[in-house]
Amino acid sequence: MKLFKFKILIIVIIILSFACSNKTKDKTSIDTNEELNLEQMIEKYSNYNFSNCDEFIKVGNQIIDTYIKTVDLAFDGDMHAFYELDKYPEFMAKLDTVADKFYIDCPEKIDNWTKSVEKRTSLSNKKIMAMTSSEIDSISWDESVEEELNRQIEELEEDLKRIADEETSELKID
Repeated sequence: MKLFKFKILIIVIIILSFACSNKTKDKTSIDTNEELNLEQMIEKYSNYNFSNCDEFIKVGNQIIDTYIKTVDLAFDGDMHAFYELDKYPEFMAKLDTVADKFYIDCPEKIDNWTKSVEKRTSLSNKKIMAMTSSEIDSISWDESVEEELNRQIEELEEDLKRIADEETSELKID
């Protein structure tokens, strides 16, 4: 009977040790080798609790890499990527607040990282400027459009004048 209890005790200890070892694994580990698009990043990191500056910078680099890839795709004509760029400012603003918190703990690391991000994104920013300026340049102003607008303005002026005359005549009658 003692041997049976001893075996049961050993089995329970083994089971508990496996159960505890699974729980003690780091659930907050970040796999920055994983390719994520913006939607996945927003889902994963919007409310993520970063444990230290290094972890934040590692994720920040992954986000910047994705941003650069998205800009490149949009610049090459991918409309989905172009529209996805509209979501970056809000997401980046959230991460800026996290960076501000870490700036207190490790200002030098955050400063260096910020400078490297500025260098890495300078070409992407130029591409965005080119895309948005070409959007404005692509609006063509045709003479027929101008003529139509002038005609509509004249009609509106005539209608306003007629309405004003009618109101004046009504006031004289009363």
